[in-house]
Amino acid sequence: MRQPTHTPQATARLWARTPQPRPLPPHNARSRRSAARPGWALLAALALLAGSLGACTDYNPNPDEFKPTATTNADFTAHDIVVGDLPSALDVADTNSDDIVDLLVVANTLSRSVQVLTHDGALNFSSTTLAVNAEPSKVLFADLDGGGAGQIDAVAYAVNDRKLVLLTNDGGTWSTQTMFFTDIVHSLAAVDLNGDGSAADLLLTFPSAGNLSVMVNDGAGALTTLTTALCDGASAFVADNFDTDANLDLAVLCYAGHTVRILLGDGAGGFTEQPAGGYTLNEGPLSIVAADFNADGNRDLAIANNLGASVSILLGDGAGGFTVSHLSVSGRPEWLTVGRFDGVNESVAVNHDAQNVLTVLLGDGTGGFTTRLLNVSEDPYALAVGDFSGDGSADLFSLELVDRVASVLAGDGSGGFTRSVIGFDETPAQPRTAKFSAGAKDDLLLLHPSLDRLTILQNRN
Repeated sequence: MRQPTHTPQATARLWARTPQPRPLPPHNARSRRSAARPGWALLAALALLAGSLGACTDYNPNPDEFKPTATTNADFTAHDIVVGDLPSALDVADTNSDDIVDLLVVANTLSRSVQVLTHDGALNFSSTTLAVNAEPSKVLFADLDGGGAGQIDAVAYAVNDRKLVLLTNDGGTWSTQTMFFTDIVHSLAAVDLNGDGSAADLLLTFPSAGNLSVMVNDGAGALTTLTTALCDGASAFVADNFDTDANLDLAVLCYAGHTVRILLGDGAGGFTEQPAGGYTLNEGPLSIVAADFNADGNRDLAIANNLGASVSILLGDGAGGFTVSHLSVSGRPEWLTVGRFDGVNESVAVNHDAQNVLTVLLGDGTGGFTTRLLNVSEDPYALAVGDFSGDGSADLFSLELVDRVASVLAGDGSGGFTRSVIGFDETPAQPRTAKFSAGAKDDLLLLHPSLDRLTILQNRN
């Protein structure tokens, strides 16, 4: 059992200047860790197929072996959890529906293991490490056998080994089943295809083969694989309900063909494409989110076109059809996230490759948007949305590569933001909003692959 290493607060001072870039960490050949920008390996592979600065804190090195990974602004306290070698992905689960994280699962790539951490409600964690005989790079929780939230299972994928590992939890006793794929999996999700709340089905995309695979669960853990040929570069997708039935539908990006394909589900793993060939986007569609941008009760889509310097907005008609428009944005947009930054209407935030701005497309509730640019440090590469101030309006969290900092952008409820900064010892990854204690304010969870740990940024309620 490993307990979290609590991070002492570093000495803080106000920056009277713009933070200066720090040297990037060197490449570590043993661990294959690199200072390369997150996400560029994906872009390279797919290409083959086709407002104001607030109070800041400075990092104060700690000579102890487990030195702090983060220095905190006035709103957060950092807590570290030591995990296995090169943690590459994580997921969280709330097993008792109290909005507080009960379980964490981590893919430890070089340890060839998946680690399940049980939270006691007071930031103490007990750990179970499961050998998977592969180098996992993706992981998620899923109820594979209908055991319910109290016996939630997990799924891991190892890109180097081309293996999918199913980890089934039977009252704390774990068993594994391994499947091998010839092609590389890009996106993996656990879904409920027919909306009956039973055991999870799995969805996988294979960019090089242009396929979508649906692994239909019989309710007891037996999976039947159905494969649909889609398009070159089939990559990111979002699962939602785009028509009036209870069955889950899909919107899948085709990077090479610059399209999004809409697949209406029949609840049994079959899909009907509407329309044939999908909708044309601008060049290089990279990420996709679903929301209701015009408040009509129908699900809409936003898509970042990385090479086309635009965000595509698709307004749904409730019957599986969409009306497409394109909004020009600065530079090369990468990853999208959605939040109610005015407390009412769904809006979109997006980062840009190698720039020092974020773009917020403030929704007006009718499908229209006003563009707002937010100044941050150079090269923001990952975003999260949460209510970090507890005022009911969405705030933004942005990781920025060159300075190894995060911007906390507190929304004012009318589309304005105030920025404060958190500094890091090494470059973190995969920020996600979560709650680790009761209260109105959200916490944050980060991966630190090069330091073999997770960091919880606990909001001071």
